[in-house]
Amino acid sequence: MALADYENQECLCAWFRGLGSGPKQQLQNFITAAKVILQSAQAIWILTNSDFEDIYKKELAEATLAIYQQATAPIEVALKYLVAQTSPWADCPPVATLAKNVKEIASNALKPVRELEWEIQQYIEAIDINQSKSVYLTRLISNLDDILDAINEC
Repeated sequence: MALADYENQECLCAWFRGLGSGPKQQLQNFITAAKVILQSAQAIWILTNSDFEDIYKKELAEATLAIYQQATAPIEVALKYLVAQTSPWADCPPVATLAKNVKEIASNALKPVRELEWEIQQYIEAIDINQSKSVYLTRLISNLDDILDAINEC
């Protein structure tokens, strides 16, 4: 956001002029120092919290999940259909036994897929947290740049 983006630019510039040259320079120095501190914090955050191993694990898990999904997709629909069709007949022992067996088959066949989906979601959330912190710091730095620009333009 440049000075032109601020509402009431004259008011802002009048405030800067009212500070006088000494305090205005101190404000610029303070903002510059704060910007350097934020940039350092961001660099440290990225270096210590960006786990590239997690990113690679997530990509590998996604590829593995795609293979699992291709293998289980044809039976998943059929198993769900069978479970839905046998549920109303739960009071009939042979149908109840069939339903129990179908549920166990579905659970065993689909469990690795569900576990892998959960694992991928955990990687995504961890990566998103790290990225959002970095984006937040970038936004703060950008705001400080905007203020410095406004001071220089006034």
